[in-house]
Amino acid sequence: MEGKVGFIGFGSMGGVLLRSLLRYGSLIEQEVIVSTRSREKLSGFISKYPGLEVMQSNTELAERCHTVFICVGTNEVKGVIEEINPSLAEDAHLVYISGGLTISNVAKIYDGKISKVIPSLTCGTRNCVILVHHNEKVTEDNSMRLERCLSKIGTVKIIAEDQFEIGADITSCAPAFMAAMMKHFTAAAVKNSVFSEEEALAMVRTTMLGTATLLSKRKIPFDSLIDRVATNGGITGDGVNVLDEKLPAVFDELFAVTLAKNDAVKAGMDEQYGS
Repeated sequence: MEGKVGFIGFGSMGGVLLRSLLRYGSLIEQEVIVSTRSREKLSGFISKYPGLEVMQSNTELAERCHTVFICVGTNEVKGVIEEINPSLAEDAHLVYISGGLTISNVAKIYDGKISKVIPSLTCGTRNCVILVHHNEKVTEDNSMRLERCLSKIGTVKIIAEDQFEIGADITSCAPAFMAAMMKHFTAAAVKNSVFSEEEALAMVRTTMLGTATLLSKRKIPFDSLIDRVATNGGITGDGVNVLDEKLPAVFDELFAVTLAKNDAVKAGMDEQYGS
């Protein structure tokens, strides 16, 4: 990417994103500058990447960076942009990772190049989809540089901004949803067996990995995989029938809840940004 790259914030998702970009060679430590309120989080990270710079303030970072990733909480983004705006170069490129914050709201306080990026916790494995949308001021060169950078840690998918809600559920939120499902699956298995929780967890994790490999590497469709395991009238088939009966309503409710939450967050952001 062109010039120095700044990261404001080093929380859960911002930390995963920066670690992944460095680990897989998208960025080199000498071109990265970080600013965060929780400097203790950086101690081990800086030991691993001693060439990385840590700034005392966000404005110092903004003065030196052409591309700035804003990785703070959604409610904090406005304050950060207002703080650094006077220090940014005229052609600076802002990248933020807050799903519930629209580019149109950000554009009310920053009249420049803006990209919205939604990464996933699985960036650290390179098995992830990273959702991206650019405003009209982002040049083709800017977008190509950012997308090329992100493509080294996952699959970049350019989407319309009104698709971020469902898109984030499928990609960024899904690891938590899948973990929650497997947590309850494992607990039920333990309750109905003599396996310890550790034994059951080990079996479930290994089976999840093998299933994901079949689905991904061998491109086996869901229905084909089910048909290969669940013989008609067999034990597995009866279990699948339970899931077919119960899960559609569960996932309909899940999406209804997350979409409603997204609407509430966006309404709050509209108010905060003066809509």
